Amino acid sequence: MSGLPDYLRKVVGELPEPGRLPEDPVHPFTTVQAVRDGYVERDGVKSWFAVWGESGPWLAFAPIFQIAHSGILKAAVPYLSRHFRVVTMDGRGNGRSDRPAGQEAYTFDDYYRDFLAVLDAAGAERAAVVGISATAMTALRFAAEHPERATHVIIAGGYAQSRLSDEKAHARARAASARMREDWPGHLDAFFAMCFTEPHSTKPYEDGVRFGWASTGETVDRARNGWIDQDVESFARNVRCPTLVIHGDQDQRVPWEFGEAIHRLVPESRMLTIGGCGHLPAVRDPVLFNNAVREFVIGPPQSRNWVRAMNRTRRALFISSPIGL
Repeated sequence: MSGLPDYLRKVVGELPEPGRLPEDPVHPFTTVQAVRDGYVERDGVKSWFAVWGESGPWLAFAPIFQIAHSGILKAAVPYLSRHFRVVTMDGRGNGRSDRPAGQEAYTFDDYYRDFLAVLDAAGAERAAVVGISATAMTALRFAAEHPERATHVIIAGGYAQSRLSDEKAHARARAASARMREDWPGHLDAFFAMCFTEPHSTKPYEDGVRFGWASTGETVDRARNGWIDQDVESFARNVRCPTLVIHGDQDQRVPWEFGEAIHRLVPESRMLTIGGCGHLPAVRDPVLFNNAVREFVIGPPQSRNWVRAMNRTRRALFISSPIGL
């Protein structure tokens, strides 16, 4: 695309016109097919959802902040769908969901009600709910308002309030809004560089930029405004189901203290701190994240096999000619 900065093109490659998904029939995952998918419609806005896996308890991911779509869960859902019936959805503003015009279509209440509508459409009467980053607020509200439906809550890199407490916070929000609308590539670069601070994170960074490119700066700015100045701390205090808080101690997007605050708010919750981890452990440390979710909700495997190295089937890990072909 003309106008794309060279530094971004070198890492991410060429990008199509922003604001839509690429023509990709296997979106969002290439390693597993949805059992079923479809749309729910509220007030004229359609939200896409899918169910992955045919058996096991329900596990539902609340719709993530619309700078990404459900493709960001590609390292989590394929594994978890072997143990759960997993529900994912694209939040309004990205992915396969509608991108309505006007700020009035982007509110926290809309995101929350979209999620409830998807759970009903999927048939998930009771589910463990995962909230990542801003969507921790959705998960906590759901568990407090619908205790009969929430079996577990898992929060990753999340926070329970997004209040703009002083003029400096308001100024930062205005500056971010201006950059999103005036320099969308620059905003995506800065945002995902802050999310993925771990070494060797070029691929997650590239994916993140591409997921954001499926929307536009104007749309995501409206979507972000719906998450700002919210507070679900009172809901968190009323959560009664088992709750696990996962947070990286090197999270530069949402500092560890915000996760620890949720841990203190939710009665009898557990906390898993990941040393050296940034903002999105489900992306950057998926094995740890997936195992933590599985074991928290359904427990560790009842039986395991382990074979000593010399007794394992031989496998070729890498084959190369002398000149590297």
